[in-house]
Amino acid sequence: MDETRATAAVIAARCLPQANQIARRIVAEQHAALRDLPPDMRDVEIAATARHGIRLFLALAQGHQLTGADMQLFRDRTAQRVDEGVQLRDLLTAYHIGYRVIWETLCGATLPGEEEALRYLAALQLSTLETVTTTITEAYLAEQSALAAERRETLRTVTRALIAGSPEEAARHGVDLSPPYHVVAIRLPRMPAADDQPTRAVASGQAIMARRTMRGVQREFDALAGHPVLTLLDGHGGHALLPVQPAADRALVRLAARLEASLGGPVRLGLAHAATLATIRPAATQAARVAAIAEETDLPTGVYGLRDVLLDYHLSTPGDSADELTALLAPLDDQLLDTLGRYLACDFDRRRTAADLGVHANTIDNRLSRVRDLTGIDVRTAQGLLLCGAALTVRRLS
Repeated sequence: MDETRATAAVIAARCLPQANQIARRIVAEQHAALRDLPPDMRDVEIAATARHGIRLFLALAQGHQLTGADMQLFRDRTAQRVDEGVQLRDLLTAYHIGYRVIWETLCGATLPGEEEALRYLAALQLSTLETVTTTITEAYLAEQSALAAERRETLRTVTRALIAGSPEEAARHGVDLSPPYHVVAIRLPRMPAADDQPTRAVASGQAIMARRTMRGVQREFDALAGHPVLTLLDGHGGHALLPVQPAADRALVRLAARLEASLGGPVRLGLAHAATLATIRPAATQAARVAAIAEETDLPTGVYGLRDVLLDYHLSTPGDSADELTALLAPLDDQLLDTLGRYLACDFDRRRTAADLGVHANTIDNRLSRVRDLTGIDVRTAQGLLLCGAALTVRRLS
């Protein structure tokens, strides 16, 4: 074997003076795979990489031991190719072309009687190509992942700025912003409450589920739009800015149904419209309140706009009268509040209310009288019904 290796080193030494010529041939044959790169880059940078690869292999054939430093140029060049948009298959094809040209050069430099050494060089080439291919692939995927993460964070930053009312800051990140937008607020199923002091394993599991949910929601919106959608999400929901498109309402209804099926609970989407970047902030606030009301009032999975929850939205609007309204019900205990709520839900039918609560109809009369005595509001009058209904709504949604 020592003699075979010595002969292989001699063959490699014969090829070394041809390194520049081999590099030029490699670059010429790689043209199709790397055709989108600028000519000066192919002729200079790619040629330098080819020369490094050629000299490295010939050094290995002469006994050099491969080190991490030997592979660093390949890693650096791979990161550049990712940034330039070169596909992994094209990059690997280029390296395989290089190794084929080196092999043809080795064959041409082999003299009769040196066939055993050539077989050794073939095995060395395959082993080295495996190492180089693995290194390139790992570097490519790592760089691609880093760029994708950076892009996602940029999109989140832009969305955060738009929702905060700073469109000028959002525009500085080079993201294409194309209003009008459907501003969607997402309310996801609530996760089971954890203990007051959850274990590290429980907390870790919840974090994993939250990230998985966010990725699932993001994929659904991206598929709906046909491109990455501006979102700001957490494990409970968040916002998405969906470019206006035909039949978006129906598509969002289907999206909500798919999310319900995958998450195992009701999903409410609040929908508002933003004609300009400057109106995204108020639209996001409105959509979030609509979705919250849909959740608090236990509406089923679906898409809800302002008109769908208009009365509750109006009554729950912050104002100086809200505290006064809820104060009207302060004297009532839970039993009277429950009775009052059921009475309104049963369209003021005392018998239905009694049946729902499992009591006699006269008991309902007595409780409503008690409500009147404690609050001064007679729910048997139109004014009293409106006032109690408003107070209950504000109390529930505040």
